[in-house]
Amino acid sequence: MIGKYKGHYQYDNQKIQKQLKHDLTLFNLEITEFENGHFNGFVEDDIDTGGTPGKGIINGEKNGNEITFIKEMPIASFLINGKMKTYNKKHPKIYYKGTITDDKIEGFWKIKFGVFMNGLMMLIGVKTTGTWQMGKSKAANR
Repeated sequence: MIGKYKGHYQYDNQKIQKQLKHDLTLFNLEITEFENGHFNGFVEDDIDTGGTPGKGIINGEKNGNEITFIKEMPIASFLINGKMKTYNKKHPKIYYKGTITDDKIEGFWKIKFGVFMNGLMMLIGVKTTGTWQMGKSKAANR
């Protein structure tokens, strides 16, 4: 499990995906620790393909060929009226679940419904879901 991975995610809601102007959002993920089925590491989205800015952390578990983890990004970003807006607060947690095969890991992600306060402004985040896939970065793991 330890190593560097390259991957992508996309939204189930095609209206949101079209507003991002990209079919997929790319990311780089590194698992730095793995012990007794638990792992943690770091993740960076590609902001040029609609990702959330900043270097986030991941914490998760592997059980057989199943994987679950939580992605926590340091900067909140929301798609508002077709434009990505960022706020100097933590992004809502993103929950990932997937299946490991020989050459990739793929599955589903979700952001739960929530309320986000930024000063006097209140943003209501609806439940958002999508799919994701990643594989070990060959050049980085030699």
